[in-house]
Amino acid sequence: MHLLDANLLIALADSQHVHHARAQSWFHSQTRRAWATCPLTENAFLRILGSPGYPGKIGDPASLRTLLQRICAVPGHRFWADDVSLRDPALFPTLPRSKYLTDVYLLALAVKNQAQLASLDRRLAPHLLSRDRQSYLVIP
Repeated sequence: MHLLDANLLIALADSQHVHHARAQSWFHSQTRRAWATCPLTENAFLRILGSPGYPGKIGDPASLRTLLQRICAVPGHRFWADDVSLRDPALFPTLPRSKYLTDVYLLALAVKNQAQLASLDRRLAPHLLSRDRQSYLVIP
């Protein structure tokens, strides 16, 4: 099972995105696997794609909600509650710089649900993955 990060969701939805073909190819190769979104990734999808400054002007948040609903209707989708907390020192003995907080949070949510965080992003610092390296999947 995979938790899709916001960048991957955006690349799947935006046909003009530089990684659209890569995201689509990977996603369609996973047709028999379950996949997930959470409030954080769905909010980022709507916020980023709905921003007036987003290239291509795909739509406003209201129209993008319909697109997100269609994406989440694809078989295998699960919706996970955001039910881990950065306040928990057992899950987060140390916290990274603010730049990595969302990534580390999503990784912990994936681990809690016995899944992998799927991303197009190669920038997550390796030291943040010390015990959960196999739980972070960079889409080839």
